[in-house]
Amino acid sequence: MNDRRPELTAAIDAADLPDIIEDTTGRACPRNGGTIRDPRLGYEEGHASFSVFRHGQVWFFKRRGAGEGQGTAWHFLLSLGWTDDEAAEYLISRAGLCGGALPERRLRPAKTALERAIELAAAWTPLTRTEAVDAWAHVGPLDAAGAQDLARRGLLHSPVLQVGSMTRDQGWAKRGGVAFGIHGPQGHLIAVKVRQPAGVEPRFVLRTKDRGSPPWCSPGYGRASTVLIVEGEWNAAAAAHAAHVMGLDLDVQGLPGVDTDPHLDGLDRQVLLYLDQDEGHQEAQARLTELALGCAATHVERLSALPNGQDFCDVLGQQGPAALAALLVSTQAAPSLHAGAFLPDYSSWPLMPPETPPCSARCWPFPLSPAHQETPCTP
Repeated sequence: MNDRRPELTAAIDAADLPDIIEDTTGRACPRNGGTIRDPRLGYEEGHASFSVFRHGQVWFFKRRGAGEGQGTAWHFLLSLGWTDDEAAEYLISRAGLCGGALPERRLRPAKTALERAIELAAAWTPLTRTEAVDAWAHVGPLDAAGAQDLARRGLLHSPVLQVGSMTRDQGWAKRGGVAFGIHGPQGHLIAVKVRQPAGVEPRFVLRTKDRGSPPWCSPGYGRASTVLIVEGEWNAAAAAHAAHVMGLDLDVQGLPGVDTDPHLDGLDRQVLLYLDQDEGHQEAQARLTELALGCAATHVERLSALPNGQDFCDVLGQQGPAALAALLVSTQAAPSLHAGAFLPDYSSWPLMPPETPPCSARCWPFPLSPAHQETPCTP
C-alpha cells in the first residue's frame, strides 16, 4: 500500500466523515458534525459521547471518556474491523482518485435492522447473583432529593420501578444519583442504571458492563395484547404505572435512546410507538416499524406527540394516571381496559439483596434463569 500513500493521504483529507458514518453503519450523523451516540456495532452507549468534528479541513472522530477510538476517517474504518487495504480502497474510490469500483467488502449487503438488533440483544443476558449484588452496591433507600424527583414525575412508590439512591460515589455513578433496575422480557434483572444528580455529566450511567444499553420492560411483560415502545425508561415507567393503575391491557418497553433497539421478544402483537416528531425520530420510527413487522407484529401505529414538549412523566406527575391512560387509549389502535392485570410487587421486595438470597421470588428481587444461577435453588 506504500505506493498509494499520496493518494490515501489526499483521500483522507477529502473524506466526508459524517457521510461515511451513515454509509457504513446506517446511523444518522449531523452534516456539520456534533456529538452522537457511538454508531459502531458493539460500542453502544446510553449517552452521547462520540464526537465528529473538523480540524482545519479534515474530519475527525473521538469517543470521549471510554478510550475506544479517535482519529480520521481512515481510523474509523479500521475500528469497524476493515483491513488496511479495504479502508484505503474505499476512501480512494470515494474521493474519485482511481477509476476502480468500490471494494468488495463495501458491496456486500448491509445488515438489516433486524439482523443488527439480534446481534445487540445477545448481550442482554440476566445478571447472576454476584453481578446483581455488585450492581446494587452502595445503593440505599431513596434520599430526599431522589424522592422529590420521582414524586414530581408521579413515580414515587410506584410498584413498576425498583429504585434507590447512591450512598457514595462509585466510578461514574455519583452519590445522590437514582439507581433503577432494568428488567428484561422474562422479568430477569439485566442491568442497573443511574440517573445522575442535577448538573452531573454524563446524565445516565450503567453499573453493569459489557451489556450495551438494554431497554426497560414493564413488570409482567408479555401478558398483554399490545406493547408500547417509548423513548426513555422513566417515560416507559410512567406509561406502565398508568396502565397498572387504570387496568390497561398494555405492556411497555422503554428505549434508552432514539437510536437504540427494543427487545424483540413480544413484538408479535399490536405495537404502538411513541416518539418525537423531528427528523431523527422519523428515521427511528421507520427502523422500529421494520423491526416490529420483522417480528410478526399484527399492527404498528405511532401515537401523536404530546403538546408543548411534554412527556409521559409530565402528564403523570401533574395530572395523574387517569389523564395519562386517557392519552394512551385515545388512538384508534388503543389498548382496551381489562380487570386484574398481573403485576409483581417490586415495592415490597428488599432493595438490597441478602448475602445468600432465598429462593422465593417474593423475597429475592432478581429472578434468575436456571442457566444463570450460580448455586442450586430449591423450592
